[in-house]
Amino acid sequence: MSMRTPVELEHLPTTTAIKWSQLANYLEDTTMYQVGNLKDALIALEDLRRKLLDDYLAEVDCDGFVFPAAGDVGAADADVNPSSALHAWKNGVYYSNGNGALRHLGIPTVTVPMGMVADKQMPIGLTFAGRAYDDERLLAWANAFEIKTGSRTPPPLTPPLQTDTITLRHIDSNTRISRPLIRVDKCRVYPLDNRDISSVSVEGALIVETNHAHKVMKPEPVIDIIVNGEDISADQIFVADAVDCMDHHVEIHFQARTTTPKLAIQDRREQTMEAVVRDKIMVVIIARSAPDGYPAGYLKLVNND
Repeated sequence: MSMRTPVELEHLPTTTAIKWSQLANYLEDTTMYQVGNLKDALIALEDLRRKLLDDYLAEVDCDGFVFPAAGDVGAADADVNPSSALHAWKNGVYYSNGNGALRHLGIPTVTVPMGMVADKQMPIGLTFAGRAYDDERLLAWANAFEIKTGSRTPPPLTPPLQTDTITLRHIDSNTRISRPLIRVDKCRVYPLDNRDISSVSVEGALIVETNHAHKVMKPEPVIDIIVNGEDISADQIFVADAVDCMDHHVEIHFQARTTTPKLAIQDRREQTMEAVVRDKIMVVIIARSAPDGYPAGYLKLVNND
């Protein structure tokens, strides 16, 4: 059984395709370092890279290569539309420019934003490639290009979030309260009848240390809960009073309820055998024992029951 569509199978290379189902069998009776002819293959690969890359750069007196990372961006329906597939499987589209050779020969590269494809509004990168172990120089060149051009732009379908920018503050580490332990007892998403929204319910507790730096402190918990990128408002988060649970620790229960848009039902072409990240709702909890305390985090991808 193939996971590929009929259109994809028409273009899929058979001679160089990785036979995933056979990979484990290669090492059934040996280790990865004892595979037959491995030494000869590795020496041949090194010689090939030296002739095609190192010797050529020396011949033309150059330090490396710089080229657009891709020739174009494939269409979204390339898995079902034969004409789109014909374009998408071209060199430079199916793989980035030279990517097959770059990875096969182990050539170091760094890619940074170069701009946008005007008619598709898709980003494209500029690749810097060089000799083996030239990583530091490649990073320096790529960084200089990115700083000079400023071509990195946020993708239009995923605009920047407020949380993308973090304000740095100096807080004395000797007085900063330690992280709480987050215990989540319930994290559930379930649909509401005849509505285009789902209900989200989160319940749990913070275990907070009350003896910090030889001083007894009163917990002032701060709990932020984010569902699919949207903050739950403070009035939807209930935080109970602290209860002693062990030496120098208290337990603070919390619960929150909110709603979020129902996940879209994928058409047959987009459905997968098992649920993937796209088909789940992301719940993130960030908690502190006090406003200036160290944060603790929790993340869960929840199925829509």
